[in-house]
Amino acid sequence: MKKTSHSLADWIVYEDDTLLALNKPAGWATLAERNQPGTGLLDLVRQTYPDIKVCHRLDKQTTGVLLFAKTPEAYRDIAIQFESRQVEKHYHALIHGSHALEGLLVEAPIHTDDGISRVDFQQGRASATLINTHTAWRHFTLLDCQPFTGRAHQIRVHLAYIQCPIVGDTLYGGEGMLLSALKRNYKPDREQEERPLNKSFLLHSVSLGFTHPATGELCKVEAPLNENFAMCVGKLDKYDRL
Repeated sequence: MKKTSHSLADWIVYEDDTLLALNKPAGWATLAERNQPGTGLLDLVRQTYPDIKVCHRLDKQTTGVLLFAKTPEAYRDIAIQFESRQVEKHYHALIHGSHALEGLLVEAPIHTDDGISRVDFQQGRASATLINTHTAWRHFTLLDCQPFTGRAHQIRVHLAYIQCPIVGDTLYGGEGMLLSALKRNYKPDREQEERPLNKSFLLHSVSLGFTHPATGELCKVEAPLNENFAMCVGKLDKYDRL
């Protein structure tokens, strides 16, 4: 089992008799990676809840709301909602450049091969993401992204497709966030290469909205930005305001 300095309780953002939601940290795969048993977040959760099932997946470096079902009935209900696109998903993504993207609907089919996804109008499956600017600074923009489909790496691929790759997402053309690009009179360490402020790519599942399988009521689960993402936003507020 992967070692962690946190306990599961530190990550819980919602829990009742049928559902559990975590604020997933970066660096954890949702499911165990190939030939590496015990490395998935589901394995960790099952140490406390042996029969629990995960309702969807987040990429290893993506953070935020990850939903689990404690009962088979709840799992089936949530699975149907995901499949029928009744779950409202919102993500925050930090990108380079100052952009005013209001109601931009990216409809570009995605094909995945060997763990890498790309826009492919011949073999790709229909994919749609609604994009809005949440906050803009001089050199960066925080986006609200609402995927209507659930393709692998969908938001990452769609943002790269419109030439707005996510900060730190090197697989799809993103670069790191350097303090030297923000802070005037920045003095670099001549003996050490400057490291990016971001420790992973900056994509966060900020909320999930769905019908609760037990009560039938609308339920919205939210997760605050993790410490590193919030620190990067704080640096932009301090040094990069418009």
